[in-house]
Order: sequence, then structure tokens, then C-alpha cells
Amino acid sequence: MTRRWTAFSRRTVLHSAAVALALAVAGCADSKAPFKPEPIAFDGAPVWRAPADRIEIEQTPNVAAPGPAVAARLATLPVDVMRAWPKQRLRADPGARGVLVYTIERAEASERYLEPKKGVTSWFISGPEAEFTVALAAHVNLFDATGGRRGSARAEATSVGELKENADETERRRLWDRLMREAAGRLDRELQKHLPTGLPGLEETR
Repeated sequence: MTRRWTAFSRRTVLHSAAVALALAVAGCADSKAPFKPEPIAFDGAPVWRAPADRIEIEQTPNVAAPGPAVAARLATLPVDVMRAWPKQRLRADPGARGVLVYTIERAEASERYLEPKKGVTSWFISGPEAEFTVALAAHVNLFDATGGRRGSARAEATSVGELKENADETERRRLWDRLMREAAGRLDRELQKHLPTGLPGLEETR
């Protein structure tokens, strides 16, 4: 049995194309705007002048980079957030002698998928799909001109959140951004608390 082909007029084809274009434009107008978070920064006071003419930033070999799926959703990598802290919070003193070494010990962002709920309750109550974790840690050491250590301080911070089931891409990125900001803020507060007592000669400039 042969299939009968329907002949379309030129007007019908143009009308159908116009309808499809209108639907596409409407769909774009209703879609969410891309999530573009502000950069994470350590603005404002305090800024400290270190009793050293050099500030060095290093990281331990075991600092793990996020996996590709996580890294693709982060506005800023954890290690870049960690490197920003001493650049914005510390200043060297050209008149002093010595070195302040800021060591990044942890700069992690990881996800762990959770087992789905089972049983009758799972039909009515949705559970979390995954657990996201941001973990940061830094160690600051102050050395004099001869290499002797004059002081040290350490701080760490962790932020954990759960991603709900059927979350869209924007919700994923928003959760990562919130956790990164929470962990960065906690680390900042911990360093502010421990540095003045752990590093003799540190002066607050503003």
C-alpha cells in the first residue's frame, strides 16, 4: 500500500514556519537567565602588614583539584579562592627582613551521590540527590632573615549542602556558589582570629 503525500501550498509552509519561530522566541523569553555570580573577594578591613619583606604562596602536593563535572560548574576554583586571601589581606614591609609563607593545605570541592529513598514513603517524599562539600585549609608561617620560624597560625573551614532531586543546572551552580562563599567566609574569620596572636609583629593597617 502506497502512502498518499499531502501537497502543501507555499502560504501554508510560510505560516507554519512563522508559528514555529514565534514559539521558539517565546520559549527563549521564558527561559531563565544564566547564573553569573559575583567574584569571591576578601574586601574591607583588616589588611595586615607582615614583619617580612616577602610573602610567598605555596601549596602542598596533596591538594586535590575538583573533578571535571564539578569544576565546570564552579565560578571560581577553590585553589584560586585560597590564593586570593593573602593577596587581599596581607602586605609585605620593604623595611623588614624575613618571609611570610602562606601554604594552601586543602582546596577541595567534591560531590557524593546519595542512595535514593526506598519504600512507600519514597513515592510521596523526595530526598536529596547528592551531597556537596567545600573544604579549605591554610597554614601561615613567619620566618626571620636567618630562616628561623618566629610564629605560625592555621585555619580550616568546611561547608556542606545537599542537592535536591531533579535540581536543574542553575540550582546546582547556585548551591556550589553558596557553599564556596560560606567556606571562604569561615576561613577568613578563622585566619583573622588566629593570625594576630600567632604571628608576632603583624600590624593592622586598616
